[in-house]
Amino acid sequence: MIGSPLANILMNHFKTGASVGVQDTFETMGLIYFVAMLCGAFGYRLPHQGWRPAGWTPPPDDHVAADAGSVPVDIAWRTPQFWFLWGVLCLNVTAGILGIASPMIQEIFRGRVTASAAAGFIGLLSLFNIGGRIFWASLSDRIGRKTTYMIFFALGMLLYASAPTAGASGSLALFVGIFCVILTMYGGGFATIPA
Repeated sequence: MIGSPLANILMNHFKTGASVGVQDTFETMGLIYFVAMLCGAFGYRLPHQGWRPAGWTPPPDDHVAADAGSVPVDIAWRTPQFWFLWGVLCLNVTAGILGIASPMIQEIFRGRVTASAAAGFIGLLSLFNIGGRIFWASLSDRIGRKTTYMIFFALGMLLYASAPTAGASGSLALFVGIFCVILTMYGGGFATIPA
């Protein structure tokens, strides 16, 4: 939501007759991200020894039990469930939808979607990605992780398969809607995996 418009501004600032300004843009953004990450990292503080939130009382010792669903790592990686979850994350990471969203929508809807509108599309997708992290993780608490990931696979296949038809039909709203839902699952996959 911020990076794409910023990259566009920086490339326009750094471009010359001999360069489109990509290298300078990457270096500048790298420094910006480095400073932002350092600020975030140094912003975390561990509370002092013995600190407890106001009004909090620890549960009785008999309430604390080992997680019956835990599986040691050397066994977990041999299960189909591990590989299905790994597959979801691998596909999420390699899909790269946000990286190609701007040129994709401009090419499919040539003449109807400007570069500025495509940047807005990326911003919209970013918001749905963030919202999906909250929505799907919360929903998975209610319907279970297995059901959530089954929805990701089934609905994801349906939406990815219908996106070319939406583009070919010229329905910009349907095309954008499909990718907004896909991006909720993209964010939701990452947010749900720790549980």
